[in-house]
Amino acid sequence: MDLNSYQKTATIVLAAGKGTRIKNKPELVNKVVLPIAGRPMITYTLDILNHLGIGQTVVVVGFAKESVVTVLGDAVDYAVQEEQLGTAHAVLVARDALAGKTGSLVVLTGDSPLVKPSTIEELVRMREEANAAVVVLTMEAENPFGYGRIVRDDAGDVLAIVEQKDCTPEQ
Repeated sequence: MDLNSYQKTATIVLAAGKGTRIKNKPELVNKVVLPIAGRPMITYTLDILNHLGIGQTVVVVGFAKESVVTVLGDAVDYAVQEEQLGTAHAVLVARDALAGKTGSLVVLTGDSPLVKPSTIEELVRMREEANAAVVVLTMEAENPFGYGRIVRDDAGDVLAIVEQKDCTPEQ
């Protein structure tokens, strides 16, 4: 892909959650600023985006937003999710910050520091080559407790993304 594609690509980095699966964290610190190898974990994600030359990054903040803003400063744009109402809602609150933007949109979580640049490149390439509305990267977890679910049809196409609290027993 050429550099122009990445300059037209925008990214939403989700960093509004309370981090309920992380047990021993300070109460007023967002999980994405917890250190991994001496650095706040969200900085690894932003380094990848900068390396790729992504045009615009909007970080969605909410819980303990001050701790995220202190770490990132004015290097990114922000959208505030006042109430944490799920992943789709977090993406929705970034809509105004991306008004008029064309090109691909990549949505990442701020607590996934091990995503490789090649993974993001491949997602953008696939979406653009197929002119797809959405490309979704998923995982299969042995124990998915605490995670949302990807609901697929018999052909493997994504039908829905459902938060765990909203899942049926089958999901």
